[in-house]
Amino acid sequence: MNLLHGQDLLATHKHFEQGEEIPFKHVRPLGRGAFGVVDEVEYLQGRPGAATNAPATYARKVVQNTGSLHNYRMIQDEIDLLKRLRHKHVVRLLTTYSVERQYAIIMSPVADTNLRDYLASAQQEDKIYQWFGCLSAGLAYVHSQQIRHRDIKPANILVKGDSVLFTDFGIAKDFSEDATTSSTGTVDAKCYMYCAPEVAAEKPRGRPSDMFSLGCVFLEMVTVLMGQATISLSRLHESVTAHGRKAYHASLGKVQQWILTLCVQIAADAWGCLQSDNGFMLEWCFAILHPDPASRLSARSLYRLIQDVDSRVVRQRRFVATCCKIMRAEARSSESRGKTQFRLFERWPTAAFIPGDGEAKRWSDVAEQLGYKLPEGSYDDAVD
Repeated sequence: MNLLHGQDLLATHKHFEQGEEIPFKHVRPLGRGAFGVVDEVEYLQGRPGAATNAPATYARKVVQNTGSLHNYRMIQDEIDLLKRLRHKHVVRLLTTYSVERQYAIIMSPVADTNLRDYLASAQQEDKIYQWFGCLSAGLAYVHSQQIRHRDIKPANILVKGDSVLFTDFGIAKDFSEDATTSSTGTVDAKCYMYCAPEVAAEKPRGRPSDMFSLGCVFLEMVTVLMGQATISLSRLHESVTAHGRKAYHASLGKVQQWILTLCVQIAADAWGCLQSDNGFMLEWCFAILHPDPASRLSARSLYRLIQDVDSRVVRQRRFVATCCKIMRAEARSSESRGKTQFRLFERWPTAAFIPGDGEAKRWSDVAEQLGYKLPEGSYDDAVD
């Protein structure tokens, strides 16, 4: 029985009995996480949709299913939903199979690395600028399909060539739980660092929770772009460590201080705060790291904002890669675009503005002092 059919896959999950031949052959290990192992595999029944039987390679994630039968069915329903996702910046979930208590997820493509390792090695920075638009576009698409990612962090963003792709949609950890995939529940230690405040507090969460996690990723990206990757990231991670655990949500005062300090660094050039690429990126971070979920910019609004900056401001680098420039199904007319607000701060902070020792000023108070204002209609699609 072929699991793959043409360019698409059979909708059904396949269970193999012990000793039954599985049509995927291990090629090399790719990684190991808290919930499973990932390897590169060869498909032994030919390349899907190709005339030749030359083998194709895919990424396979294998997790142990230790949850209940009810939980297993809920997760399979979610996987069937994720199979329908089609986007340049979302890993393609191709098919699944199981053997005894092991559950395998077959995905494409096989990545070169992940964003965590890419940032740590400070590779080609021009790519990083464009990934702000790519990640915003990808998450806007995911949210438009009524799906939440639930585990956004640099390690769950793959790098393939010049592109970035979201992967690991919080599925694997569900196999170790007896709970269903509801909008409340505990947060795993591996997700703790990048999760939103409401997730850590085990309160209801939704798509704005993904935005907070994306804000943490964005802050690491701009930190690398403004300094030496290893030193800068290490200092940022140290600053958000409390009681021996790294967590952005538990150190919002220090996160706020970090953003404002970088703003002041930009303002060393009086004109730089108005035209700097990094200045725009810090505004976006501020807009989606807000402690209040209802006050965070939605993914769609963020992507529109990034597009407007990219198209209307004379800059050295681009925030929107060629792959995303055609994705304007909801493009505004030239008249409405002429009225677009793309600056979020009316006033730029000075050194005296920065709270000391990670002291947490109310986010809304800081916003008021900065003359912070989101574009009209930013919250229209910021739903749970």
